[in-house]
Amino acid sequence: MPWVWSHSATVGQLQRAVNVSRPQIDQALKLLELDGAVAKTGGRWSRTGEPWNPDEERIARVIATRRRELVEMREYVTYEGCRMEYLTRLLDDPAAGPCGRCANDVGKGLPREVSRELVRDAVDFLRRSLRPIAPRKRWAEDGGASVIPTPNEDGVALCIYGDPGWGREVERGKHQAGRFSKALVAASAGAIRDRWRPEPAPEWVTSIPTRDGSKLVGDFAAAVAADLGLPYVPCLATLADSQPQRAMQNSVLKLANARSTLSVDGSKVRPGPVLLIDDIVDSRWTLTVAGSLLREGGSGPVFPFALAAAGAGDD
Repeated sequence: MPWVWSHSATVGQLQRAVNVSRPQIDQALKLLELDGAVAKTGGRWSRTGEPWNPDEERIARVIATRRRELVEMREYVTYEGCRMEYLTRLLDDPAAGPCGRCANDVGKGLPREVSRELVRDAVDFLRRSLRPIAPRKRWAEDGGASVIPTPNEDGVALCIYGDPGWGREVERGKHQAGRFSKALVAASAGAIRDRWRPEPAPEWVTSIPTRDGSKLVGDFAAAVAADLGLPYVPCLATLADSQPQRAMQNSVLKLANARSTLSVDGSKVRPGPVLLIDDIVDSRWTLTVAGSLLREGGSGPVFPFALAAAGAGDD
């Protein structure tokens, strides 16, 4: 049995120590375990006494192979000759030649142009499709996950960030115009009032403050609140010099960053159900921490709403 160092760590502790995503950490541990460099006892990982150095040559070969495969896949998509011939040549088939049956050979490839009516119908469909924001039920901690006593309610996002529905309009407002359009305000209020219809109905609105001190999200939330006939109460604050959530690569660091960044003015918190608005939702930790602060401050159920969802939101 290999000798094991006295120092060990859980995956949660590794997440706090290394700004890398959970899947990357899991994959690295599996590879190191196969090489005998680390061992797992219970839920903790430790270094063994086996010598280990990364195989730089093998890593370079794998990366080069993956890059070549990516180029080949892109070429295949745009290839205008026989698709079967293209594939068999990649496999070094000496008898490679036109098959006479693939889409390119028989002239039935995918069309390169789409009617305006079809595009309009697709955009309308996307603009009607709200994206769920599932509440997080457990905190991500170093030593394990503890239950969140009063989690957020189910929330929704108006669109996926950058999609041709409302997503590109959100992107323009955030990075070009410096404000979200009246069309986004109307679409958001309509989605909340006519399609989502959270119960119990929110009695007031607040928002996630921006790190740069701008009123981008606050002004948008205030406009949506006015459209819904609800009071807007800015009771959350954030540290101006805090790290952006997108710089954090795993849940442990994202949660820690949100906790160290956000605060609430309890004197402004109202007791009824609240609509909590943000522009972009990804990991959901900012909304989770903000919701917890609001509940601790005396609010009712917290209903998150975001203009756009980005990423998988699982780590």
